[in-house]
Parts: sequence; structure tokens; C-alpha cells
Amino acid sequence: MRYLFAFMLFIAPVFHLSAQNAFLQLFHPQYQELTPLITDSLFVRVRNPQVGEITRAIGIKHPEDMPPSWTEVRSQEKPLELCRLNLYTEKADNRQVTYSDFIDSLKSDTLRSRMTTFGNEPAQPDSILDEIWRKGEWEPVQKSIFTYIGPKILGQRLDMEWNAASGLWENVQITTYLYDGQKRMTQREEQNWFGDDWSLQHTYKYAYRQNENKPKYLVWYAAKMPIDSTVTWYDFQGQEDSSKVYQWNTTQSSWGQQSRRILNNEAAKMALAGNTYTAVDASTNDWLPKEQREFVAGEGVFTDEPQEELLRSFNTSSGKWQDKWRRSIEYQPLTDGRIYGTIRLSELGSDANWSETFFAEGWFHLAPDSLKMDPAKDRSETFTFSYTCGLYNPYVQNQTLSFPATEATGDYELKIFGEEGRLVFQQRYNSNGLATVSAHLMPGVYIVSVSRGGVPLCTQKLIAN
Repeated sequence: MRYLFAFMLFIAPVFHLSAQNAFLQLFHPQYQELTPLITDSLFVRVRNPQVGEITRAIGIKHPEDMPPSWTEVRSQEKPLELCRLNLYTEKADNRQVTYSDFIDSLKSDTLRSRMTTFGNEPAQPDSILDEIWRKGEWEPVQKSIFTYIGPKILGQRLDMEWNAASGLWENVQITTYLYDGQKRMTQREEQNWFGDDWSLQHTYKYAYRQNENKPKYLVWYAAKMPIDSTVTWYDFQGQEDSSKVYQWNTTQSSWGQQSRRILNNEAAKMALAGNTYTAVDASTNDWLPKEQREFVAGEGVFTDEPQEELLRSFNTSSGKWQDKWRRSIEYQPLTDGRIYGTIRLSELGSDANWSETFFAEGWFHLAPDSLKMDPAKDRSETFTFSYTCGLYNPYVQNQTLSFPATEATGDYELKIFGEEGRLVFQQRYNSNGLATVSAHLMPGVYIVSVSRGGVPLCTQKLIAN
């Protein structure tokens, strides 16, 4: 039972996001997107020393006005497993029911479950009921009841489990939320049910700086004893740029510095991953480097995610940095109007060779009306790229361009547009098939188009550093 629902939780965030770019959500849930993408299909391969290679082939359909349906075939080497998962959703009155069929192909066994969300607003449910199909009927497993203190402001969540022996629901956990006058969460309290009463387990307290919507610090208490505290600083755009973690010293009844993180560029802020340090002494500002990340900024077309990320760890014995793992994300528009993307994660082994540990590829299409969401920078030209113009990225002045073959006649014409659609460079060339592009471009992203005799030949994105 626990295995089934753990499996469902692994994929649940995709549906909570209406399947907007489930590709990145699989690996990096803090992504930020420039353009809403809808995932059509995914392939994921993971290499794990304990279980060998795991593969997941996923197909996603998007019925109109309905959450997406999901079909997945999953295999594992050690022990050998081959299974299939089908998820689909139905709506009726004020409820939404998601069915899940988990089929063990080797054992010819099927485990069926369903999750019913009650309430007129899926983002603000009244309750959620999980059930499993057993002996010809639906048997309840667990349910959650939500109480709100205002529109989309959750006040309390009660989680319960079904006791088949007694035929009664039993309390498991209750979570209570408190807010300030600006509707910012100031406390989250978790209590577990023991015997016949609630027992306080964890409390999280938040505090804010004036006019900031993100907490300046978070303090975690186990029961009533403080454990640690995280203090965060933000830039003028509200993005985190540094943080510190303090540990509570029960002997001295005081806070001591434990670690810190610095996000020193835009790519690090987008990835929420930067350089980390360990405190030499809890009471001083002496720090030892722990990990550092290097980024290659993303293209800024489909997502703000870094295109490349390299993690290094500091070896205190040698005093040198050592490569640990690297990740790359790439997108490529396809000729049929879809978008193809890949994520690749590799680790450096003791033999100084890189080995792939994670690979995913996905196929996407643009969300309806997505281009209307960014009127200041109309990206409509961005999604018709044909990478045949031949200009290299990043752009440097006086690049040589070979014009693509065509049956059209007349002079070639090259135009370069800024992201906002403004024409920044235009030049005509004779028909010898070669050209020198001498545009003086400021750093940024541009769109290049080439035509001959008024006939469009190709469109390309150009990045100037």
C-alpha cells in the first residue's frame, strides 16, 4: 500500500502544475519558465548502483478542460521489474476522481486505486479521499480534510487513516497555519495523534522584513525545543541571494552558525543553488568552502534554467576543488512545431571518468494562448526556428554566413531583430552565396531571418555576449 501511494506522490506534482513542463519538474522542481510548455511524452533513464538501470516511458494526453491522463511503462534491472501505470481523471458535480492502475507485468497482478478531490475549486479542495480496489469494492485508505480562513488561505489540514478492523477513521496528523495581516504565513504547526490526544511534533515559525513577501528567517522547533534557524536575504527583484543556517546549542542555550549559501549570479538564483560554506567555529565568521557551482546561463527562450551546471566539492586535505557532477539542459524546436528537450546528469567516478546517472528527454508543445502572456516581448518568431542560417552562437562581429540553397532568385537579405521585435540590422548581399555579418550587437538575444528575392529561407536565434 505505501509503495503505491509513494509512487503516486512521485508524479503528483506534474498534475498540480497542469503538466506545464513536467520535463523539468521531474528533476528540478524550482524551475522558472518563460514560456508555458505542455508535455506530450517523456523518457527517463536512471542508473542506480543498488537496482541497476530504471527506465520510464511516459505518454501524456490533455483532454479539454481536464487534467492530463498519464500512461507509463517502467522497468528495473535488480530485482527485475516491469510494470505499467495508467492514470486518468473524471469529473462529476463538485468532485474530481483520478484513477490509477498499477499493473505488474511479470506477476500479472493489478493494483487499482483512486483519489477523489471534493470541492468546486481543484486548487482549494474541501477534502481528498484515497481508496484502493479490493475484493470487488472500493476500500478507503486515507483522507485529508481542509479548512480555510479566507479565499485560498489554508487554516488547517487534518489527515486520517481508515481502520478496516473497527470500520472507523482514525486521526493521524493535523497541521495548523497562522498568518499576519498581509496574509503571510507566520507559523506552521504539526501535531500527531497518539492514543486519545494530539501531541505537538514540529513547529515552523516565519518572520518577514517590511514589504517583503518571502520570510527573512525560518525557525524549526521539535516539540518546543528549537533545532535550527535559516536566515535569508533577497535582491531587489525578490530573488534569494544568500542565506545562513544556525544550529541551536542546548548546552549553552544559544544559536551558533552552521553553514551559509551564496547565490552570486542570475543563473544561480534561478536554480536556487550556489556556493556553500561550513562554519569553522559556531561563534565566529570564519568559513570553510564546501561546494561551489558554475553555471552557463540558459538561452532564456523556453526556461530560465541554467543550460549547464557543474558542482565541485572542496577537499580540505589537499586544499583543492574536485569536480563532482554536472548537469545540462537543452531545448530544440522541431519542424512540426513541437519542442524537444534533454536533461543529462553525470557524476565523476574514482577513475576520473564521467558516467551518466540520469537522462531524460521530452517532447512538448506550446500552451494555448501562451504568446499572449508576454506582450512586452512577443516571442512568436522564437518558435519557428530553423537552424539552417549558419550563424554561430555566441555571435562575434564579422562572422561569415553561407546562405542556404534555394530555387529563388535575386539578392539575399539578412535582418536581425531584437527580442522586442525592433529591427537592429539589415543588409543586402549579392548572389554569390557568402556574406560577412558585421552587425554591432549589444549583449542579448536576437532573431535572424534570411530571405532571397522576398522568399523567406530560414530563421535563427542569435546570442551576443
